Amino acid sequence: MHKVIEIPPIPIDAKTIKPPWDDALDSVQKWYPDIACSEAQAQHLRTNEVIYIIGLHWLYRKKYSSKHKIPGKLKHRQACEPLGEFLYQLLNLCSELHTVSPEGYINAGEWFKKVVFEMRLGDVQAILSDDKGGGKTKYIDEVIRKEIAQLRDRENPCDANTSPHTYKLVESAIRIAERSDIFRKKHYSPLIKAYTAWARELRENSTFEYLSVESEKLVAKRGKGKAKIFIAKK
Repeated sequence: MHKVIEIPPIPIDAKTIKPPWDDALDSVQKWYPDIACSEAQAQHLRTNEVIYIIGLHWLYRKKYSSKHKIPGKLKHRQACEPLGEFLYQLLNLCSELHTVSPEGYINAGEWFKKVVFEMRLGDVQAILSDDKGGGKTKYIDEVIRKEIAQLRDRENPCDANTSPHTYKLVESAIRIAERSDIFRKKHYSPLIKAYTAWARELRENSTFEYLSVESEKLVAKRGKGKAKIFIAKK
């Protein structure tokens, strides 16, 4: 079976991180959906998991150890750095917001991991619902770009019912950004910038195959003509 990301998901060593972030990052890297799906969908989910773990390695390097070695091939490491920057900015935002508006969370790490869980679950739902072969490009163009535009306009794109933790985070961030230029420039705007960069990398970098599930087969589409390469099937 062809693997889109050809490395095992080597986890970060959470024991080297001080509480509460040790538990937060360890929980995030161990999260995996317990759902029934086809072999093709499972392969797609596995690829998504590896991408996130490489992103967490970048977060670790940016936050805790500038000499930390990122696992995987060079092209995979480089491709996932924007995700790591986004997670890094998200961590910083959670830390800052929790000091002024804790919203009932025990600590910033708890808030962070619940937001990332919601992000990952959103990815899972997008993968499982991609029955028409739209793939990631359609999702980025129709969903993520709209979210970025709303965030720039200081509008909350999140659903309070399906993503309550992310909704609270964005609501708090917008509220504080509207009255504090320092917070906006140091925390709110960098998060949007990082989210935009990650969406661009995910859409345009050929390292990330144009994946979709068609007739219970995982398909990678390559080149201008989008030639189909079947990776896995039920």
